[in-house]
Amino acid sequence: MRFSPRSLQVANQSSLVLRKNVSIINNFLQTELLLEPECEGKERLLGILHRAGKRDLSLSDCEMLPTWQQVTDLYGDKPIIRGLETCQAYRDSLQGREPDPRVAGLFNTGTNAFVELLQLNFEMKDRHDYTAPNGKHTSLKYKNWSNSPRNETGDHVDAFVIALIRDPFRWMKSMCKSHYKARWLKGLDRRCPNLVPNSDESKMNRLRNAATFRVTLNRTFYMEEYDSLADMWSEWYKLYVNATFPRLIIRFEDTLFHADQVMESIMDCIGRPLQKRVRNHLDASKHHGKSTDFLEALAKYGRADGRDAGLQAQDRVYAQTALDQEVMRMFHYPQVAVAESAKEMLSLAANASDETQVN
Repeated sequence: MRFSPRSLQVANQSSLVLRKNVSIINNFLQTELLLEPECEGKERLLGILHRAGKRDLSLSDCEMLPTWQQVTDLYGDKPIIRGLETCQAYRDSLQGREPDPRVAGLFNTGTNAFVELLQLNFEMKDRHDYTAPNGKHTSLKYKNWSNSPRNETGDHVDAFVIALIRDPFRWMKSMCKSHYKARWLKGLDRRCPNLVPNSDESKMNRLRNAATFRVTLNRTFYMEEYDSLADMWSEWYKLYVNATFPRLIIRFEDTLFHADQVMESIMDCIGRPLQKRVRNHLDASKHHGKSTDFLEALAKYGRADGRDAGLQAQDRVYAQTALDQEVMRMFHYPQVAVAESAKEMLSLAANASDETQVN
């Protein structure tokens, strides 16, 4: 097969683009694709899709995807993994036994997709379950590890929990679509996410004197209660951040954009270094609730568009303090913008409320 001088020039230019972006899209048709204006700045994401097994990359895929700059503007250019300092203690505790990675996380944090990622890359004989003991969605406050292996002192040692955390603003929007066992009143016209009643909602009988939209989770043996969705997210993850037992906390977003580094870090942590290239899963990973496939996830969660959609002024102000600031900073999750007028309005309202109570 012979190429025209123009085709050879295209191939040479594409080769430079590929080397610069560490892409492995290496056939002639795909390298031509990268020269399309719609694909500019998206080479790394196309490489991620190619490594995951998508061989029919097209111009429409480029049009869907964000640029790599949009991704890094939101979440930085490297994965954030907390708890790596606990890995040595976990490996020492095994004393020759097989490592036992387990997955935990709130509803809608990508736990099903991550279980599939583990299944594809962590080869263990007779493996049947990657769910954290006592349930992957259960708060640490209510865990007793009763269903997991223990050593002679009664301490749980074998299950190594990997907790997934997700951008709270994206997470709240997903909870509006699939709330699972969580229950809370919606705002007027079913608005959601909703954290704080607005002036009209506060006049409703069921919300009178309510400072927030409270959330409850009815479990089999207990009930969880939170001031709001934002409070639920904060309380759940603060327990993992402050835990003293060996565990990792990994951003859901990094399982999409940095899967190779994430899996390498996990396997090194538990003492089972990867022996081959990381494999990923292209299809939707759960068959309940609302789910997206791998391409849709990269397209949706790699840009800021729509991240704060639906939040009203009072919700935005409340989120500034209800979302734990330490956890937000630790995982590089940016706060949403709050208009100065909204801050002043709510400050005046709070002062008026205080004066009314005094009188």
